[in-house]
Order: sequence, then structure tokens, then C-alpha cells
Amino acid sequence: MTGLDPLSFNEDDFKDDDTGIKKMWTVMTKAKESGMSVDQIFTFFKSSSGGSEIGPLDFQEGLAALGPAITKTITEDELSEIFQDLDDDGGGTIDVDEFKAHCYNIPRLAWKAEKIRFEREKTKSIEDAAKMAEREATNLPLTPSGSTGAIMHALEDHRHQKDSAAAANMQSKEVIYEGTKLFWRTHEKIDIVMHEYSALHCIVMCSYNATTDEAHPNIIINKTMIEDTIEDEAVQEQLSAQRQEYCLRKQIVGRKLTDDEEAEVEESVRRGILSNYILLRLQQRENPATGAAEAATELFLKKLHLDTYEEGSLIIENPGIATMPLPPEKKEKVNVAEFRKMNAEIRRSSQELGRLSMSAKRMSSIVAASMDAFGGGTNPAAFGGISALNVTTRSGTAASIAVKKKVMRALLRSDAVRDIRRRKIAAFREYLANSEWYEQLCQELLERNASLAAEDKEGVLYEERGVRADSVEA
Repeated sequence: MTGLDPLSFNEDDFKDDDTGIKKMWTVMTKAKESGMSVDQIFTFFKSSSGGSEIGPLDFQEGLAALGPAITKTITEDELSEIFQDLDDDGGGTIDVDEFKAHCYNIPRLAWKAEKIRFEREKTKSIEDAAKMAEREATNLPLTPSGSTGAIMHALEDHRHQKDSAAAANMQSKEVIYEGTKLFWRTHEKIDIVMHEYSALHCIVMCSYNATTDEAHPNIIINKTMIEDTIEDEAVQEQLSAQRQEYCLRKQIVGRKLTDDEEAEVEESVRRGILSNYILLRLQQRENPATGAAEAATELFLKKLHLDTYEEGSLIIENPGIATMPLPPEKKEKVNVAEFRKMNAEIRRSSQELGRLSMSAKRMSSIVAASMDAFGGGTNPAAFGGISALNVTTRSGTAASIAVKKKVMRALLRSDAVRDIRRRKIAAFREYLANSEWYEQLCQELLERNASLAAEDKEGVLYEERGVRADSVEA
């Protein structure tokens, strides 16, 4: 695996996808929206043979690793359909570059924006190559042409107007970049954070070598010198492209950007230019220092052939920073197997909780219905239970009510009534053990209680006990 986390989504994300290819588009779009680059996404699709061709099994495993939830919604036929669509020549494999080209044409917003960015960079690289060839052919000096620095300084001033309090604070800083750079020669991965001190006109680059588990010394960079060397035309091009991408991403049609939206675009371009300028020149070299505690390599900013300043002049001494920012901390490696195990356990627990919740709901309904059968509820007179008998003690003369209460107490304490209660409780417990008898039990209880209530009204209940109603009243 790649060390990247699988995407977090569920089966509902595929509810509008009626074909296998659309489900694949959803996974690829989710990956793009999560912030993954195109190269990061395609690291999930690795050929088992190590070449650029992806086989059916490699494709299936890559798609499942990138978006595990798709395995619950996609069928074998749909996977075959996707693979056949991507396999243009019918050779049984998919070329990685052809797969990328297909994704650039996915009709989803994230990939439309990525296609614009890709085509813009492709066009720019062709134009730069043409300019370089023209300069070499005419033997022109390789120096920046046109005005430089004016727009970058204007963006900086505009930013200070928006946040005057931060500009006045000499120690105020903001993180303008946080990411990773891989050095292919040494195969070392460096985590980098760039802190901008606007009032002190510098950028502090903190770095941590994740491969050797060592922090590099902070590098303080002259921000003004970088701004002075950026061509105004290049900044204008990036601003224009960023506005188009912003409008597409935010679905802005038929209106100009607001001041806040324009400021967001400008700040994004400004930070991107500064950080990319530094990353392009950031290199490794052997560390001349000795000692076990020293790293084998150190970072420095290499002067490129278009740069007009002296080698090493970008790096400056501390201009007055009271407390230097700390380097990035060590990141724990992602254990994909452990993540999947934990994810499966969470799903099992969720399903179990769902079953328990439904069981509790059914049990609550059972208890409520059973209490109704015993004569509970907001209107006891409407039921045939014991509480219906108690209603009869509230009517008649004071003497008759007193007699009725004595009779009711005697009845409730009698062995017959107690036996009825015991049988009903036993029957209810039997239902809890075997719910298919519940409906029959409820019907039996309702009929029995209704019969008792009717007999009580006619005085039959007293005669069955061998006591005449008139003698009771006497």
C-alpha cells in the first residue's frame, strides 16, 4: 500500500450511480475532493508485474483499496464492464496513462478543475521549452524579462490592509505551506513547514527528515528578495488561472468575484508562488559537520541559472524573531491492516447496537401492550383488567362504597385472584421466552377480564362466592 488512508464514505454515496463506471467515477472524485494529487491516487493502482499495464486483479484491488465501500455495491459484471471500457485495445490490460486520461474527462466538478489545471501546466511547459530553445538559439542571456516584483509587493500591501493588526505585530506569523518533499537521490522524505513573518519580511522553513528521524536546522529566507525576482506577467497569469478555477469550484456564473473572494484568490496565489519558489530550489548536500548527533545531509537553497542574485544570499540571519518555530513532529506510520481491522470492528459494533436498539423498541411495545392487557392505560375503564373492577368502588352511597371496597380487598387477597395473577405473570414470562404466543395470550386476558367485569355488574360474582348481595348490603 501507499501509506495513504482509504477514503471514508458509505454506500449512500453510490445511490445515484446506476452503472459500474459511474460508481468508479464516484470513488475517483471522492479521492480528488479529499485533496489527493493525481499521482497519489494512481499509487493505489500498481501493476503486479511492475510495468505500466494494470491487469483486472490489480485494478480491482486498487479500486477496493482506494474506496472500500464500493465492494458492497458493485457486482462482478459491473467490474468487467468498467475494465472493458478502459481497455481500449482489448488486450486484457489497462495502460496507466490511458486510465489517467479517462479520469481527466470524468464529468464531475473536481476532475473538470483538475483537467483545466493539467492542460494549463502542459501548455506552460511547452511554452517555456520553446522560449528556452529560442534563447539558446539566439544566445540571449538567461535572465528574467519584463518588470518584476511590482504585483507581488502589491499583493503583500493588499493583505496588510485586510489585517492591519497582524501587520503591526512584529512577531506575528502564519503557516503558508505544509507538506512533504521526496529527494530521489538519497530516497529521503522531508516534512516541511514554512512560517511567514510579514513584519520582518522573512520566511522560516522548518523541516524534519522522516526517513532518518532527525530535525534539520531552521532556514530563514529573505522574502523581499523572492518577491523582487517574480515576473509580473507570471503573477498575472496565475491570478487569471486561479480565478477561473475558483469560479468553477464555487460554481460562480455571470458575476464578478466579491472583494473577499478576490482576496482569497490573491492570497492563494501569493502563498503558492512563495512556497513553490523555495521548494524548487531546495536541495540536499553532504553535511560538512561531524559528530554522531549530526545528520548525514543538510538542506540548502540552490541558485538556478535564471536567478540574478549571488549564491546563498537568500538565506539571512535572524532579523529579530523572539521564539523560533519548532520543526514538524514525527508522524506515526499508517497501519492499513490495523485500520481495516478497526473499521470492521466498528461496523460490527454498529450493527449489533442497531439490533439491540430494535430489540429494546420491540420489548417496550410488548410491555406497554401487556400492561394494557392487565388494565393499565390512561383510561382504565376502557379495559377489561383489574383496574376496571376498581372503578365500581367509586359509585353509590357512602355505605355501599365502603362495603364494595371491603369486598374488593377481600377478592384481591383471595387465593383465586392470586392464582389468576400468578398464571398471568407466568404466561407473560412464557411469552418473553417465546413471542409467538403473545397475541394469543393478550386475547385470552382481554376476554377473561371482560367476563369478570360483566359478572361483577350483575352481582353474579357474589353469588358464586355463596354470599347474597342483599346480605352484604345489610
